[in-house]
Amino acid sequence: MEAQVHMGEPTPIARDAGGRGPSRHQSNNWTRVAALTGVVFALALGFNFLVGGNDPSSSASAAKVAHYYLAHRNETNTRGLLGAAAVLFGLGFFSYLRTYFRRISSDALSALFFTGVVVFALGGVIGTGLQLTLGDSPKSLSPDSLQTLNMLAQDVNWPVLSIGLALMYFALGIIVVRSRIVPAWLGWLAILVAVAATSLFFAFVPLLLTPVWALVVSIVMAVRNPQLSPDRIAD
Repeated sequence: MEAQVHMGEPTPIARDAGGRGPSRHQSNNWTRVAALTGVVFALALGFNFLVGGNDPSSSASAAKVAHYYLAHRNETNTRGLLGAAAVLFGLGFFSYLRTYFRRISSDALSALFFTGVVVFALGGVIGTGLQLTLGDSPKSLSPDSLQTLNMLAQDVNWPVLSIGLALMYFALGIIVVRSRIVPAWLGWLAILVAVAATSLFFAFVPLLLTPVWALVVSIVMAVRNPQLSPDRIAD
């Protein structure tokens, strides 16, 4: 018997044959949306790089730092907001990837991958907080205070970002090499990128690659839209 929908009554949620929950079609729509959070993450992080890039170095004088943030208050606040969006949608996207990686790899590797993601996000939170502090009311802060905040913004979150990226790409490389979900050379490349991140000096390389990588992976995963089943393919 076909269910009748009366005016003013909520439309019944489509369920599977056993009536236990949402249908597979509805579930797949949600997994596609989850995959596309990577696009938002990539755009937010990419524009964060484009808006910035001319921040005073950690060795800049107090007068130079004060002049910069007084003249670039809007840009600084924009970077802070973009950073917050990148952290929010990045955690959503990488949580989606972790769920997928648990299907094709071991719990240890997927946990290592997500540990790197959390550390990377922590660096993003620190950087975002400092950017918003610098852009909030620079006129009310002394040049020495702005210089201290700028030094923290340049130096404190950088090791945290580097460690997170190193863990994330190292785990990703091993997962790719072992599972062969993509050509193995991409896994070895990810391991090489992880080594660059551990050097701190070359950590800008994986940082700049991350939005490009996330954009490509997000679109590919949304198109393929694999079912995120608790059943593991490989251990």
